Amino acid sequence: MPRVKLEVRQSHTILQAAVGSLVHIGGHSLVPCDTRYWEDAGEPVDMPRLSRALGRSFRAAPVLAEHGPPATGDRLPVVRFPGWLFCPRCRTMYAHPRGDGQPAEPILCPEAACRKVESTLAPMPWILVCRNGHMEDLPWQHLVHRDAKLDRQRTCRDVTKLFFRPAGARSRRARVVCEACQAALDLHALRGRNFLMGVSCPGRQPWDRRGEPCDARAENGSLAVAGLGDHFVHYPVVTSALDIPPESRLDPRNDVGIRLRAQGDWRPLQELFRTHGAENAVVQQRAGALARSTGVTPDIVMALLEPAQRNPDPPADLDAPMAQSRMLRAEEYSAFLREIGDYREYERFITTNRTRDWTDYLQHGELSARARRIGARVSALVAAPRLREVRALKGFTRVEPMDATGVRMVHPDLDGKSPWLPAAEFFGEGLFFTLDAGMLDRWVQRPAVEERTGRVRERYEASLWRQRLAIGEDALPVLIAVHTFTHLLIREMAFECGYPAASLRERLYVTDGDGAMTGALVYLAAGDPGGSLGGLAELAEPERFLRLLLRCVEAAQWCALDPVCGEHEGRGNPPLNRAACHACCLLAETSCECGNLLLDRELVASPTGVEMTGFFDES
Repeated sequence: MPRVKLEVRQSHTILQAAVGSLVHIGGHSLVPCDTRYWEDAGEPVDMPRLSRALGRSFRAAPVLAEHGPPATGDRLPVVRFPGWLFCPRCRTMYAHPRGDGQPAEPILCPEAACRKVESTLAPMPWILVCRNGHMEDLPWQHLVHRDAKLDRQRTCRDVTKLFFRPAGARSRRARVVCEACQAALDLHALRGRNFLMGVSCPGRQPWDRRGEPCDARAENGSLAVAGLGDHFVHYPVVTSALDIPPESRLDPRNDVGIRLRAQGDWRPLQELFRTHGAENAVVQQRAGALARSTGVTPDIVMALLEPAQRNPDPPADLDAPMAQSRMLRAEEYSAFLREIGDYREYERFITTNRTRDWTDYLQHGELSARARRIGARVSALVAAPRLREVRALKGFTRVEPMDATGVRMVHPDLDGKSPWLPAAEFFGEGLFFTLDAGMLDRWVQRPAVEERTGRVRERYEASLWRQRLAIGEDALPVLIAVHTFTHLLIREMAFECGYPAASLRERLYVTDGDGAMTGALVYLAAGDPGGSLGGLAELAEPERFLRLLLRCVEAAQWCALDPVCGEHEGRGNPPLNRAACHACCLLAETSCECGNLLLDRELVASPTGVEMTGFFDES
């Protein structure tokens, strides 16, 4: 299996360059192999809370470290794909050619005329993908001769005389031609089901040629032709969590602490310690047993319990996949609302609750009545100068996202037997806020709000987002309002904090029922442990946040593309947006958790002279 040096950031190995993805870099088209080829390389990533939810430990992708020539360390194994290449100069197609130089070097066309000018072979632009997660080259030789009319064409087996002819003066349509028998394949219907008639999926991955039984067929929509740049070639399935107390309060430099946290008895001991204190006999007995099993003294165990005892995270029932995400977020939501004062310099979750300062500023600051009424709708404000996030790759799908019917998720190790998952750490800062739950309850009962969200509710119930978000239709207006306000806030923050909007991300905390959440986190997270510069967390200062809030309300009331934007009945795929476009609400895809859907700025603030539908309206 050829190995190619792939220079990407480690954080990309769970998204753009994750297992099974198609990566275009340095003139190559490459696919990272599954984690069995990692051979347990890479550093372990510690995140006990997420590990319990997913039932696996985590490991970062192998890193190539430069320590002078030669470079030392591990590499992420990849293979070339597609196997079919063509020469842009002479248009000859080659099936799985082998270069005569290093694997990282381009493969040159062997034709004499092309070799003189060093014409580099390029990958064929189309491949085969199926809903069971497989990816394969298109069977060009079979397709060219499939509908042949002459006997010599039907019996032709020559794969060395195929040519890729683009649309041009001779033909208005791109074609693949066999010069040996003059059979031709017209590519105008490349995306149609009839194009793949009679083609079956071999059940293989580019790096694993053994294959497995696969029932995907073009006739039922489970087999499709994809372009090399199409988004549906690879959908990573990623679950993330923030590092919160008590684990975030343990010194990461302490090897003893790492060993203790890996023990199954550590968490029950934390609960006992919180409830009964250090003097309790059962606590001391279990601390002694844990100390003996890890080779330390009971005093060390008790000392490590102390940083975590003030803010234990609640027990969780994490059997269902959706319960995992909701419970992880519920724990984080509670952690943001707690006040912690005795921080240590090594902690990985540091927050400053500004809610009291925010309330005092609204009550006693020199503000207009309008500013006070709008500001009162924000019930909590928290600065987060230090955050740590871990994102774990559970697997990937092709053709459709994970929640689509009949789609199979492929595990990072293919067979799902590995005790660990690929993961990446991110460090940064953020700003957390909540909207007043009581005001939201009264707002959603307005007839104008119910009428405006009626059509979106129907589309939402019929879409995959209903299953992904697990939000009831009654809470849908709250989700749209919080989500849209967060987008407006990110766009305004970009002018204040010094970071571009595309580098900021949202993390929504919106649920209904018991323990309902009505907040969001706007944060910056980078792969560098050095974190960020602090410009984002500083925006939680009450005076600065109020200015942002008022600008968001103004931005919601008017768009440069009005009246077209405001009067739209539905846009997006599926059409879950109303008053939202690139001029007012949409963000970079990397910033939004909902694919730039479920947005409507008229649920944030109503335009002048229309019925009051906005949560921040003054009525």
